[in-house]
Amino acid sequence: MLTDIRLSYALLAAQLTVRAVAWMGWVSPLGGGGGDDTRGAWASNWATLSALEQALLWGNLVAASLATAVLLAFYHHTVVVIANRTPVWAAGPLLTYFQVTKPLEMMFRFATAPLRCLPEVCIVGEVRCGTTTLAEHLRAMPGTHGPFCAFHHPLDGKESFYFSGHYFGFVQPYYYRAMFPLRITRWFHRVVLGRPFLVFDGCAQNLTSPFAPELLRAAVGPDLSLLVCLREPVAQNVSWWRYEKMSMRWFDTMGIPQSIHNIGYARVQYPPPTFGASLELLRSKAVSALYAEAEQLPATLPLLNWVVPPQYLTWPNGQLSAAARNGGYAANIRRWHRWFTPARFEYFELSEYAVEGGTAAVLRKLHRRLPPSYRDRVSIASIARTVEDRHANANSGGGPTTSIPFPTDAELEDAAAFYAPLNEDLFALLGHRYPSWSNPHPANRSQPQSPR
Repeated sequence: MLTDIRLSYALLAAQLTVRAVAWMGWVSPLGGGGGDDTRGAWASNWATLSALEQALLWGNLVAASLATAVLLAFYHHTVVVIANRTPVWAAGPLLTYFQVTKPLEMMFRFATAPLRCLPEVCIVGEVRCGTTTLAEHLRAMPGTHGPFCAFHHPLDGKESFYFSGHYFGFVQPYYYRAMFPLRITRWFHRVVLGRPFLVFDGCAQNLTSPFAPELLRAAVGPDLSLLVCLREPVAQNVSWWRYEKMSMRWFDTMGIPQSIHNIGYARVQYPPPTFGASLELLRSKAVSALYAEAEQLPATLPLLNWVVPPQYLTWPNGQLSAAARNGGYAANIRRWHRWFTPARFEYFELSEYAVEGGTAAVLRKLHRRLPPSYRDRVSIASIARTVEDRHANANSGGGPTTSIPFPTDAELEDAAAFYAPLNEDLFALLGHRYPSWSNPHPANRSQPQSPR
């Protein structure tokens, strides 16, 4: 199966070239030297083979055409809901999407969804709290398989972005399995080869999502290991703000202007111009109302053909409106507890890596959350070869963030005051404290940017 639109176009061009050359008689497909006998054999064999050749040609033409249509729709959707901009129908951005997206494989996966398996472990967030590092630990283990991602991106194999609405806002729980390997692949590895096989997803946006917990429960069921990464919330907010601002520059390079209009809905005061404005925006009544509406969406999604309205994607009112929600861990975790029992969760705090033996301790916690069928085959000793650079920034947003200004001291102090009672709520919920959170400011200015 051709799973890349560029390869499909290359084969289509080759097929058309060979067909044109053969039709014009410039070469003989039999390799003969010419003459009446050669021409007769050419005609006889062409009549026999042309049906198959035409079937392949037309099949690839249809596949390439459908993939192109999906590519154009995907471009429009992601520019609107991820970049929060108005799409520009120009050669530059379209060519870039042609190079970095996988529309043909996307089509194939949704078509074969009934044949695919579901994840047994999910990293559900939070963004910029070490989820990429934790996913790298999982990927270093033998026989682990991450999800499909529609972009050729550093997060490919880590995050599906399914319940974030990347796939045209479609979040029907059954088709979540389209993101994962075929069941026959799992059977072949486990039964024929006798090897371990573990499927995971690491979508870090799910923890803050108002509707992801209910949809994930409907897709996978209650017996799912859920891994939650935490970080001092002011540092998390600063890191996310700078990462997201840097990421948006990728759209600048394609010539897509920073404007959003004529798309059927409006963001509220978006994008916020400063870090402090983003905190104020999320605490506003308008954005709070959007989050409340989004939490009720699963009940009405069947009436909407399981397509989430764009104003709620990828988080309500856009990614830069989510800071205070990201750091309100206790509220997010309680929402997840309504759909999964607390015993299904394991928590990883970013500073755990910084202490002596921290990575080994993280691996032990991770190992005990793996399914017994996998854990019994793979020991802690066999996974000790995980990534040594524990804070490797695998998804830097397309370049260094040094050109993105830090928040002001006043903004950081306001954020710290806002989170102080929320942190106490989290400590009470989890039954223990994180001492490194006691003095978040001004260390945020100098600490390195950790993985998402």
